[in-house]
Amino acid sequence: VAGSGFRFSQSILLQVTGGAEVADIEAAIDVLTSRHAMLRARFRMTGDGWAQVIAPASTSAYRFEHKYIDYDAGLGQGKQRELLDVMEQAQASLNVFTGPVFAAEHVRTRDNRQLLYLVAHHLVVDLASWRILLHDLDELLREGTLASSAAESMPFTYWTDYQSYENSQRLVEPALPFDVRPADLEFWGLQGRSNCYGDTQQMVFVLGTDIAHALQTTCNQVFRTESADIFLAALLHSFRQTFPERAGMMPTVWKQEHGRDASNQNFNIEQTVGWFTTLCPLSVGSDSVSDVIELIKQLKDTRRAIPRSGTPFFTSKFSTES
Repeated sequence: VAGSGFRFSQSILLQVTGGAEVADIEAAIDVLTSRHAMLRARFRMTGDGWAQVIAPASTSAYRFEHKYIDYDAGLGQGKQRELLDVMEQAQASLNVFTGPVFAAEHVRTRDNRQLLYLVAHHLVVDLASWRILLHDLDELLREGTLASSAAESMPFTYWTDYQSYENSQRLVEPALPFDVRPADLEFWGLQGRSNCYGDTQQMVFVLGTDIAHALQTTCNQVFRTESADIFLAALLHSFRQTFPERAGMMPTVWKQEHGRDASNQNFNIEQTVGWFTTLCPLSVGSDSVSDVIELIKQLKDTRRAIPRSGTPFFTSKFSTES
């Protein structure tokens, strides 16, 4: 949460073209933090639990720095270290308790390029938020003002309040078309052991261009699926082949969803910055089909039967006092 041992941020490195002045870039960053309240969020532990507050709009609500560095894209890794140090310092400055949760580093390089490094704590942004922020930043630097308006987009704090209201009133029933099976921690050797993000192990593989393109286009056209349906089916099919002793008890898979499904036409969150991500469980019959094609179809039908990609279920389980 604070310090190098508790880092959970998202960032992006941009090249500024068109000869923008440093003062204009800083002014644009100031507008972004004023316009999008979550970039000024702070988190406190109170007697009633964790509370989120929004700091007033001011230059102290975020971090902006300008530096000259001896960096040249044509030079070796030794010269890149200085740029990496600038990025590291910006990341290390984030603190969800005292702020800031958003920082910007403007850099002028030896080869006279302008770089802009933006970093925000993941508690206040998701991937869709970066699209919104980059659109606004580009418009501010090109036009000097924001022609588009976010006034009709619901503030994130209102959105979270509405989720609680929707859940308490059961406006959408948070039912699932299956039972969520508990995790078998003993099977994975995790019984009584730490099971945090830092304990994970990763294996990476790369798909060829032709296969990747087919997964995004042809396969979905044939099966009327989304790519996620195929990936999930492949995962469960591989699990069944690798662990035949678990064939009668397939694990529940939790899929990350963007969480921005509009549920009420009276408001929108298209221009709202925040962390909307939800987790949606998926479970298929243990003795169901062994053919991967049939498994894809079953997963597709199961996902379609889940109300609003599982957002009501997620809210009912994880957005409560208990």
